[in-house]
Amino acid sequence: SGLNIIYSDAENETVLRAVQTVVDESIARPILVGRPDAINAVIDDLGLRIRLGEDVDVINPRSYDKYDTYSHDYHQIAGRSGVSVERSGVLLRTDSTVIAAMALRNGDADGMICGKVGSFTDHFQTLRSVIGIQGKDVRASTLTTLLFDDGPLFLTDCFIDLDPTVDQIVSKTLLGIEQVRQFGITPRVALLSHSNFGSSDAPSARKMRQASEILRARLPDVEIDGEMHSLTALDTTYRQTIFADSQLQGKANLLVFPGLDAANIALGLLRQKANGLLIGPYMSGLKRPAHIMVNSATPRAMYNVTALAVAEILSKQD
Repeated sequence: SGLNIIYSDAENETVLRAVQTVVDESIARPILVGRPDAINAVIDDLGLRIRLGEDVDVINPRSYDKYDTYSHDYHQIAGRSGVSVERSGVLLRTDSTVIAAMALRNGDADGMICGKVGSFTDHFQTLRSVIGIQGKDVRASTLTTLLFDDGPLFLTDCFIDLDPTVDQIVSKTLLGIEQVRQFGITPRVALLSHSNFGSSDAPSARKMRQASEILRARLPDVEIDGEMHSLTALDTTYRQTIFADSQLQGKANLLVFPGLDAANIALGLLRQKANGLLIGPYMSGLKRPAHIMVNSATPRAMYNVTALAVAEILSKQD
């Protein structure tokens, strides 16, 4: 594809197994952030065929030619958040996510994969500060895909925002709809709640109801409705018995959750049911293409997110 995808945590076995597939399939040119001797040791232990400098490029945190530029630019970004010049220098030698994010920000990479090591929240805070959000009305969001025999199920947002506002729910839903369409699938959207079409007036139910009203007015041609139970979203026959006039006619394939607790718990339960057939999380809303993997991500999951990122970058270049 001619695209450069940068991987932080490149001394990790899972990352290198994924990179081997990226190289074998020739979907991108990987850039690895890590110590060459440590990376080569893992490559040898795993019996991989990656050749540093030939198949992939490497940024060695201990010594790389963009260090002064990245360190200076990072301090310009983070200086008003209490990060000193000295601290900026240390981070640009030790934090592979900061290094990768600076490479992406400065145009030295086209996309970024991070998150195999460390907390999702820490990685996200780095991406938000270094790369930035697309606009004031946009909320960074994740979309997680589970593959079932009867088709994919998309979940948002299982990783960002503990208790999103009405506007944030609307933003996340719009990003989710856009992403599902990029996969070539018609979105059918359910805004989930413990309440079914007004059966509760609790704050969380009102929030999802208001978001649903905004979205249905803005997107009259999209199958979208709420607030509703998860059963109501997934069982078309049951939904028609309680609310036949729903704008959502078929089985929902994009589930929008009222908060992080519900979304993350649902993801864990559904992932067991899907036997681990999971793609993502896939990040939207950042100024540049960057994605955070979960610690439990497999090489295949990391490769899949890389392939999706490459496809999205190429589609936007067209």
